[in-house]
Amino acid sequence: MGSFGLRSAYGSFGRSTRMIFFTTNLFSIIFLIITLIFGIWMIIMYSAYSELLAPSLYVDVARIMIVVSLFGLINSLFGYWCIIKEVRCLSYTYCVTSIVISIMLFIGGMMGHVFVYKLYNQVPLSLKMLTSLRELYGMPGEEDITNSWDELQKNFECCGVDEKDNWKVWKTSKWHMHYKTNTEKPGIPDSCCRPGMLQHCRGQFLLEEHLYDQTCHDLLKNSLGKVTRVAGYISNGASFIIIVPVIFAFLYTRLIRK
Repeated sequence: MGSFGLRSAYGSFGRSTRMIFFTTNLFSIIFLIITLIFGIWMIIMYSAYSELLAPSLYVDVARIMIVVSLFGLINSLFGYWCIIKEVRCLSYTYCVTSIVISIMLFIGGMMGHVFVYKLYNQVPLSLKMLTSLRELYGMPGEEDITNSWDELQKNFECCGVDEKDNWKVWKTSKWHMHYKTNTEKPGIPDSCCRPGMLQHCRGQFLLEEHLYDQTCHDLLKNSLGKVTRVAGYISNGASFIIIVPVIFAFLYTRLIRK
């Protein structure tokens, strides 16, 4: 059978194995790109709220998705080169590296699921939010907390923590009590105001129609839970998908003559 036998890289089995590797590796690249984009999107859209949930495990999940998927993309392209050039030692290196990347993505995905479980069952998010609002917002050296609250209220169009501690809770905060002004103290931050209502919010006759009527706790909790759960599924899915081309790369490498 010579160079085209069953145990040859150039026989029908070898050619089929090579083609399947090319196809499955393309799918893994596509999924890694999705993982990378979702991780970047999570950082852009949700990292601003990390100070309200510290330690913020979901940010670590997003970072793992970004960094590991980048390495995965480079490794997948490297795998193409190894198989095309038929370099045995480097092909095995690609396989081992892919397995390591798969494990890291799987761990990242499980971290996402752990965060979601703790968010709904263990993390006292409402207490953390209430404490940061009353004690830290607007205080010197707490700019990150202040920015987190402002971004949260503007982006989610909400004000206050929950139904019990709604927008009126701002009047019990250190920010309100320590506010220095020659006129009436504002009852709420500007980030609570509806568009075009800023002057009304800063005036003496503040009405509920001037500000966002929803509270922030449930909006943040549900949104963050859904997004992190999806991140976990994407990471776990990517960890399994990138193993498929590894199997065929390994089989093809075994057929390459030393």
